[in-house]
Parts: sequence; structure tokens; C-alpha cells
Amino acid sequence: MKFDIVRESWLLQRRLRGRYYPKTLTSRQVLADRRERGVVVVVVVENLTMPRLGALEEKYEIERELGRGSQGVVYLARHRRLERRVALKVLAPAHESDVRFLARLRREAKALSSLSHECIVRLLDYDLDAVPPYLELEYVENGQSLEQLLRLDSSAQRRRLSSLVPTSGIREMTTPTDSRVILAQQIAAALAHVHEHGLLHRDLKPANVLIDSRNRVRVIDLGLARSVTEETNITQLGQTVGTFAYMAPEQMLAEQPTERCDVYSFGLLLYELMVERPMFGANIPHGVSPFTRLRGETPSPPSCVPYHISKLIRRCVSMDPAARPANGMELVESLAEAARANDGSKAGVFRMPDVPRP
Repeated sequence: MKFDIVRESWLLQRRLRGRYYPKTLTSRQVLADRRERGVVVVVVVENLTMPRLGALEEKYEIERELGRGSQGVVYLARHRRLERRVALKVLAPAHESDVRFLARLRREAKALSSLSHECIVRLLDYDLDAVPPYLELEYVENGQSLEQLLRLDSSAQRRRLSSLVPTSGIREMTTPTDSRVILAQQIAAALAHVHEHGLLHRDLKPANVLIDSRNRVRVIDLGLARSVTEETNITQLGQTVGTFAYMAPEQMLAEQPTERCDVYSFGLLLYELMVERPMFGANIPHGVSPFTRLRGETPSPPSCVPYHISKLIRRCVSMDPAARPANGMELVESLAEAARANDGSKAGVFRMPDVPRP
């Protein structure tokens, strides 16, 4: 029996790989090793090989899967002619003829093609007429999402955060709070660039923020991006899009989105970055249901968060959109002011709280 690469197997995943082998080993290597040890391995072969990507395989060598979602799959691939590694975002076969998913992929391509910022992942190429349709994106080498970072245990998280001053440097890091503010400044700068080009992100969350090998933030996934002036969109007015736990109240009510919706999402992200747990979300100990924000109930940051950062978070997550920073540009200015104010406060002795982790 010939295998290209055995990707998924309940038996290999649960009984062999997870218990006896490092996760970096491929299933094919595990199979070979078990055979050498004289152990009979029964494998269900259905859907085990890497997917056939048609003509794309002439252009790209697929190395491995990076992630998947409802829209499709992202692969790490090597461009055969240019000899560069890329992230290949491929529309799932079930959606190849679905006009809604095609339109969203087209929307992401259009949005990324108009943006050029060091903190936003770059679009290198795309072909929506290919089978399957795809986007060729810049590969973030050794990228780790902010969501993954925040899930690390406290000691590992702080070691990682201590190295997060970008190689270019934004300002001197002197406290644990500084490294988090540096991350927030980069995310805000990316959001400002999106807004300056008349776009909304609409799905800003820790999972869509990568930190690359140069300790630089890269905002990803603009599949829900849309024009600020657009009155109707693929998801029609009256329906919600985005990630529920990070939506602004007006976004949850399917009202016309504005830049202030992104600012609200940023406020939730900043809270999570500082406190190490989400402000809202299902099944989160010490958390609050997302529905409470519709009643105007918003938890205040704990007292361990520096005052000026806490004040900015409260502004960003205000129930009244008019009370928030108007857009990403104003957010950058407000964050810079808060950072300067903290430099003159007790931030120098700031210690991250020992918060029970979800």
C-alpha cells in the first residue's frame, strides 16, 4: 500500500503519536518505526493522504497543514519556481461553488492587496478561478498566535513576553507591562492602517494576531473585512459576522458596523493581554457572559492593571460607541498617551497578577 503522507488516524493520533512519540514526527515515520519493532499496526486509510490540489501541485510543493476553519485550509507550501515558503489558503472543496465563500475570499484578496504594513500579513498572489481557489500569503516563520501565547503557563508566558521587544524597538522595555503595551501598540498600528484605507477588520481577536520570529506582530485573516462606506455586504444587514466573544454590542445586534466596532474588539484584546484571561466568553471561570454587554454590564479591569491602561480599556469597551476612540488612528494616540503616563507612575514595579487560568 502506498502512502504519500498519513495525516490523520485515530489509532496513530491517540494511541501511538500522543503517548509514545514527539508530535513533530509524521504519521508515516511512526508507521515505519512500529513496523521495525515488529508491532502490527491497523490503520484506517480513508482520508489519510494529503489532499490533491490539482494544478496547484505544479506550482507549489505542499509541506504540511498550518490550520483550518469553516472556509478552508491553510497549508505551508514551497513555491517551486521562486523557492520560497508561503502560506497557501485554499477554499474547502465543499465551498468551491458557493458564491458566498468565493466572495469572501475575493474580499480578503481585495483588502490585502490594498494594504502594505509591517504588522499585517502580505498577500503575494491569488487565483480565484483556480480549482481550488486560493490565496498565496506571506508565511510567518515560527509564528505563534497571541491566543497560543496567552494559553501558556505563567512562567513560559513571561519568558516569551520578556523577549517580545521588536528587533527594531519601539521603546525601551523596563517592566512586564511594557512588553504587553508594545504588542498592543503594534496591533493598534495595524488597525489604524486598515482604517486609513477605508476598511474594517470585523474579526480582531488573539487568534488573528501572530508574533513572528522577529518578535513583530502580524495581523491576519481579513476574510470578513469590508469597506466602511459599504451599506450592504455578503452577510446582509440583520445578520452578524465575526467571533461572538469579541463583538461590539452593536455588532451583536447586527447594526451597521463602524471603526468603533474594531476599537471595541481591541479593548477586549487589550484586557485579555493585560489580565491573561478574556473579559467575556462561555465556560470561562471568573469570566462574564458576552450577553451582559447588551445590558451595559462591563467588568472593570482589576486593580493590578496600570491606571491609564485600565482607563483606555474602559473607553474602548464602552457601551456607547461615541465614547470610544473613533478609529485605529485615535487608538494609537490614546495608547501612546497611556504608555507615557504609565512611565511616570508605579508601572516600574508592576507585577502580573496570579489569575486562575481557564
